[in-house]
Amino acid sequence: MNSKAAKTAHGHDAMFKNRYACVAHFSDRYLGSPYYSAGRAWTDYAPAYAFGYDTYQRFRHRQFEEVEGELRRAWAKAHGRSRLIWPEARRAVRETWQLLDTESPGQIDRPQRGHCA
Repeated sequence: MNSKAAKTAHGHDAMFKNRYACVAHFSDRYLGSPYYSAGRAWTDYAPAYAFGYDTYQRFRHRQFEEVEGELRRAWAKAHGRSRLIWPEARRAVRETWQLLDTESPGQIDRPQRGHCA
């Protein structure tokens, strides 16, 4: 990541140029996340972060909670080789949405979401 990139309130590099950069952001952070499940690997979590990026792009003008049922159903088909079931993937997907919210402060038509525990 560009060392001169602006930082968000949570210390994340502002400006993800693409899906790969967004997913890569989590590669050295997922093990320390409060939702990490012991025995799971990056190959389990990376698809959840990618799914979060993709679905945020699709639903960016809606709240996570509004579309969560649809996300859960879509994850069942889109998880690929990830071993995460929706309750495990949900928090990674939501964290991706929250991070992207902080990256898009100009979205005045939708209120910022809060961060989950």
